[in-house]
Amino acid sequence: QSTSDQVSNVLLEASNMLDKITKGELTLRVSETGKEEFFVIVGDERRGLNELSVGERVQVLLSVRMAFLDHTEIAVLPLVLDETLGTSDDERTHDIINSVIEVASLGRQVFYFTAQMDEVTKWKSVLQQYPTLESRIIDLDAQLDNSVAKEIPQAEAFTLAVTIEAPGEC
Repeated sequence: QSTSDQVSNVLLEASNMLDKITKGELTLRVSETGKEEFFVIVGDERRGLNELSVGERVQVLLSVRMAFLDHTEIAVLPLVLDETLGTSDDERTHDIINSVIEVASLGRQVFYFTAQMDEVTKWKSVLQQYPTLESRIIDLDAQLDNSVAKEIPQAEAFTLAVTIEAPGEC
């Protein structure tokens, strides 16, 4: 299979994943002008990646990364996500979690890191709908041994390296 065919397969898979995550609201395409340029169709409007909202860009990148993994890896590696949902609204968050769970149900281990308790609550809510899927939520703060915490030196407050004079009458 040629490199061009592999790229086409990855893009097709990424487009399918994006369609699933966004329920058809976003469609990933590549410019056919000879320049390899990604763009997204939103409704009837063509937008470059830099014209998308932060949440839409996260969804596009997640789709491309998941498709790339499916087509290029030799061994099934874990999927590691770090606060991927931070910029998505509730509906898209639900769709992204379901898509990640779909990937996990195919045998891929998933690690999701967040410091946002609302994201943990959303994951728990969706995971309850998949009782046969093995999952664990680990609170890393709760794992910290108090004796270790005492050994961590306290940081000093930040100080400005340069002081700026008050504007006075200006």
